[in-house]
Amino acid sequence: MLNILRNTGQEVPKDIRTILHEQKSVRPILEIKNGFYLNLVGIFHSFNGKPGDINEYFGPFINNPNYILAYGIQINNKQINFEVAHIVADAPAKAFLLNVKNHNGYFAYTSYEIKGEYLDRICFLDVSSPLRTNNSFRLKSNAEYHKDGFSPLIDLPIDITKCVVLDYMHCLCQGVMKRLLDFWIKGKKPIRMLEEKKILFL
Repeated sequence: MLNILRNTGQEVPKDIRTILHEQKSVRPILEIKNGFYLNLVGIFHSFNGKPGDINEYFGPFINNPNYILAYGIQINNKQINFEVAHIVADAPAKAFLLNVKNHNGYFAYTSYEIKGEYLDRICFLDVSSPLRTNNSFRLKSNAEYHKDGFSPLIDLPIDITKCVVLDYMHCLCQGVMKRLLDFWIKGKKPIRMLEEKKILFL
């Protein structure tokens, strides 16, 4: 972060220790469910799979940005404020972080409150469903989408549905778009495109 600020012309130190007025210190390694967590940049180690509890795992990380988001930092008597632009994770990690149903579930659509239909795979066909909003997410108004408990992200002053972005890798890069096109062009009649529209894709 300091390098980014320096590249924009800000006169900030190269090393965070200059700001904190401290030398290297031993960082505590926390034992959490299924593994160990080092709150330096968020390093998790385990022989037992992914973290067992998202709040226990992500809680230590949330505390740091919350303070900076609320108060910013002062460098050379200049106030620098911050905000969260985006939170990026692939589809399985995003579901874990949001504490919602997995990305291949019937109620897993990130953007809309909709139940999918099984047509070779889960498909979301209703284009008139209500949008998920920051408020509806925090209130868990679509109960089938959420798991027990809450996402640690509700403790951040962000619009969760806008900040946590769609997974570009799974949506496009891993062949999902190709499968969708095959589905729309060669699939079953209820979801197949009209013949006159296919020329746009062929």
